[in-house]
Amino acid sequence: MAIWVVGAGAIGCMVGARLAETEDLVFVDGWPEQVDAINAAGLRVDYPDGTVVARSPAFLLADAGSIPALPEIVLLSVKSNQTEATIRRLAGLLPADARVVSVQNGMNEETIAAAVGAGRTIGAMITGDSSLAAPGHAVTRMAKRRLMIGELDGASTSRIRGLASRLSASLPTQWTDNITGQLWSKLVRNSMLNALGAVTGLETDVIARQPAARAVALGLGRECVLVAAALGIALDPALLEGPVTGYLAAPGSALATELDQMFEARYGSLPGVRSSMLQDVMKGRPTEVDYLNGYIVRKGSEAGVATPLNEAISELVHDIETGRRTPGPQALLEPWAAALTARRASG
Repeated sequence: MAIWVVGAGAIGCMVGARLAETEDLVFVDGWPEQVDAINAAGLRVDYPDGTVVARSPAFLLADAGSIPALPEIVLLSVKSNQTEATIRRLAGLLPADARVVSVQNGMNEETIAAAVGAGRTIGAMITGDSSLAAPGHAVTRMAKRRLMIGELDGASTSRIRGLASRLSASLPTQWTDNITGQLWSKLVRNSMLNALGAVTGLETDVIARQPAARAVALGLGRECVLVAAALGIALDPALLEGPVTGYLAAPGSALATELDQMFEARYGSLPGVRSSMLQDVMKGRPTEVDYLNGYIVRKGSEAGVATPLNEAISELVHDIETGRRTPGPQALLEPWAAALTARRASG
């Protein structure tokens, strides 16, 4: 039995390289160059505190049925738009007691549970940046990385506590009885920066230092907070960079100003960081917008909450994907963004 890291992209590499030091690990990916590079020279990951080279074997996803060691745990880290096809391919290979952990950016637990069952699905919320420098080589800059995992029904089980202990060999891991709240809290953060980076072509610190860009980012996050509240989801202020009330406060109020300042201080100090969606756009790949901002739009519709900003930015990302427009900061001058900036300025 082994741990399979399915999706040896940026997140899978960040988690897997250090975990390979304590676990029997197998990397599974659909990119032949990545698989070949890992098998030839190992997986190199540059962390802030040093470089790790993992020598675990790698297989193509198409060859998963021939992997000698069956998976005890699957750490699923493919792009969200690949989740359904990937998990359905894996479903027939999983032992009855195998667990699937969604170590991904988008909201994927519902899709995984539909394929393998809720009882075999573990929710996970991961923080930390990473990117692929070349086949077989990943880089992560943030020293404060962490992972929260939990049963979908919030139960405290021996398996969730044991899994948290094992995964702590890779990065600090805790279990929670509110994984849904953790996932939505990260969704707030992702909704603010990921698509906005793709649409404007701006790095995270540049967005954070521009008042107009911050206004749009916080407006996107506000809609996500409103949807979560309508669904009865308890958010984690520690992940929101400020209290929930700050997102809902009137523009120009003390709470709104405090949140704006916290946002600028937090993200303005991360030079050179590009959102994962911007990285996808730069490489000409499909994005995860439908599983981030688009997910907020769908859940908002179900809850009766309007989400015009998230709807607009989702459409803009799709326009970029199809070549109808190119990323650029001029997006902040367009009516959907300019109206929000004016509202903020007027208090």
